[in-house]
Amino acid sequence: MRKGKIGLLLLCLILCLSVVYTAAAETPLPAKQLLLNKLKNWDAGPAPELYNTSSGTVSYTVKELDGLLVSGEPLKSLAGAQLKLKYRFLAPEEKMAAEYELALNQGQFSGEVYLDATRLILTQDVLSLVKLFNPEFDTGSIGTPPQYVYSSNPEIAQIWEYMAVNSGQEIPPELRELLAFIVEAVPGQYFTTSLINQKVTLNLDREGLEDVLLQILQKVKNEDERFADLIAGLLTAYAPGENRADIKREILDSLEKSDQDGSFKESEDEIQELLKNITINQLSWEIPLLPGGDSKFNLDLAFDTVGAAATSEAEAWRGGIKVEALTSGPSDNKTGAYTIIFDIRDAKSLSIEGQVDGKYRQTDKDANSDFRVRVLAGDSTGTNPFLKLLLEVQSEVKAEQNLQINIPVLTETNSVNLDDYLEKPSGISVLVDGMPVHFDVEPFIEDDRTMVPLRNLAETFGCEVTWTEPGRIDLKREDISITMYIDNPVYTAGGIEKTLDVPPFIKDGRTMVPLRFIAEEFGCRVEYEETTKTVFISRS
Repeated sequence: MRKGKIGLLLLCLILCLSVVYTAAAETPLPAKQLLLNKLKNWDAGPAPELYNTSSGTVSYTVKELDGLLVSGEPLKSLAGAQLKLKYRFLAPEEKMAAEYELALNQGQFSGEVYLDATRLILTQDVLSLVKLFNPEFDTGSIGTPPQYVYSSNPEIAQIWEYMAVNSGQEIPPELRELLAFIVEAVPGQYFTTSLINQKVTLNLDREGLEDVLLQILQKVKNEDERFADLIAGLLTAYAPGENRADIKREILDSLEKSDQDGSFKESEDEIQELLKNITINQLSWEIPLLPGGDSKFNLDLAFDTVGAAATSEAEAWRGGIKVEALTSGPSDNKTGAYTIIFDIRDAKSLSIEGQVDGKYRQTDKDANSDFRVRVLAGDSTGTNPFLKLLLEVQSEVKAEQNLQINIPVLTETNSVNLDDYLEKPSGISVLVDGMPVHFDVEPFIEDDRTMVPLRNLAETFGCEVTWTEPGRIDLKREDISITMYIDNPVYTAGGIEKTLDVPPFIKDGRTMVPLRFIAEEFGCRVEYEETTKTVFISRS
């Protein structure tokens, strides 16, 4: 619990540092005070029309999509997909209109999309897409396809609430205030000022980071009311429907409880224990003193909890993260670029590596950006990739002062409510590390156990499945081997004999096994949410 809370503060500090941009100064104040003055007099950013009344285009291209996690439909069909959107956005009237073009291996799809307050409206072309991604959907039940289909969802209202609160701001004032809270806690010795280069620089090594975290924790404890109010304000700024007073009370209650049970300790020893497995190669932040100057943020850290440092295999990880960000120019003519590189491996065979690159340009009249993400997850041998993803996104937007959007008028004859025809999910969903697993036989409950097809789940975990007559099944992976028999509750795992609550059996030509048994034998954590009938499996 203690490590989690301090780790959260560490992440908060790094993220806050990475979003602060240029700072201006006209008097030789201390570097820390220069930054606090900047936060108090933050430029609101581009004109709100760029966000409230605008038109633009967005293009998503799935350059690569492969691996066990996406081996089934409909995710498999997204490999090579390209989606183009041409939209108009009128936030004050809670309206949006867009034309889409979607290219899949199965063909070309196009149509129109509208948002009207809490209602989503689509032209009839979308029915072919619904059928593609949900083959069991019976388009014949609708009869003659209408001109429009629609769906109502109260959660759409959060889009307009968010825009009303945050339009035209680089960051909301609530985040600005939280940044000031953190900067106030940072000792001034870690800031330096160069009048020649007209820059303020913050540099932290591991000892400096330990000191800064200690000061922040002490400030949180001494100013718990202010801290709770800042966090609650920030959360409600991004989720306007939440109750700020309730969130603040929950935070205060949590702080009080952790203080009483001893889990909140702002001790130097505790912070050193947290950071002892982290090597900080670079953590620096340059803030220009002149308007429109370059702002740079660099983070390069490595971590290693494999071995004696880890209390369990779930905590045994090693890897590194690098972040580079550069912004230049005033808020009405800003450019920027960033790169995030990560490489994370566990003590067994899981490997996750990737890179995120982006660049943007923004004025008070228009903006454009390019974004690219690459992710590769699998075992250390590279022979069993769980996920290979390469996604590219390009966007352009411009302000439109006299924008108008005409929402289609829906009638009983030209439209149908799509919610009345979409099959409500009645089965059990299975997610592994947040990604859905698709089965050729639907999971079901048997004697209070969730039964799933063995091969689909085992291959998701990178296992080789072999059959030997009569009724013997072997699962093999580098770190474990399991042998079981049809209709026999006794099985062996790693040479140890164990017993199943429900033995494997055949259904529709597939071997069905208890899901929890397979997942836990492979070191996973399993949780079941009754309200949504969803099984969450975490490899870590």
